[in-house]
Amino acid sequence: MKKFLKKTSLFLVTAAMTVSAPLMAWALEHDIVILHTNDIHCGINDNIGFAGLAQIKKDALARTPNVALVDAGDAIQGAPIGKLSRGLAVVNIMNYLGYDFCIPGNHEFD
Repeated sequence: MKKFLKKTSLFLVTAAMTVSAPLMAWALEHDIVILHTNDIHCGINDNIGFAGLAQIKKDALARTPNVALVDAGDAIQGAPIGKLSRGLAVVNIMNYLGYDFCIPGNHEFD
């Protein structure tokens, strides 16, 4: 069984490297910008806020079309706007900003 797992793991790593090689070559020739947020906790106006984030994304898109906006969770709980709208207000703002990928954090389950 261990031999099978070892061979399977080696095959999967080799396959992943083979498949990702063209992507790595492409990435070396292009600027890629990843904008990341997490633990917003409904702070739509805290720090730079969503308005500032929208401007940062706009500026990045002016330099390269390869911009990803991602969130690692804990966005919709923590302030009255989240509680009163059941998180929908924050989700609508995030959709408007064009988040490419969001995963739920532990507070999304509160």
